Amino acid sequence: MELVCDVSGIEQCTALANPMDRLDIAVLEKYFRQKYGVRIAETTTGWWTIEIKLEGEDQVYGLETRRGAQKPWRSLSSAIAFAKENCPNAGEVLVDVHGWRLMKLIEPAGSPI
Repeated sequence: MELVCDVSGIEQCTALANPMDRLDIAVLEKYFRQKYGVRIAETTTGWWTIEIKLEGEDQVYGLETRRGAQKPWRSLSSAIAFAKENCPNAGEVLVDVHGWRLMKLIEPAGSPI
């Protein structure tokens, strides 16, 4: 994905292509803080993928490797570690696993447990 941005900020950014790579995520972190979400989901073959969605857009962006293939992770913990390291300012982080949806807690609240 290539983002074309005016210096005035995120209002002038336009997404031109899908999927994204690690460099595109760095642009998101700079211009779209808290204005994008991350979804980690298991494939039918047991691998894990990451999808990114910009606030206010319907399109979901996959994450690709340098070779242009969709980036899979063998373990959920590796996919979460990637998202934690590369998407620390995502407004929402979801993990879909076997009918469950887990979510990153953005604002720590008092825990009843």
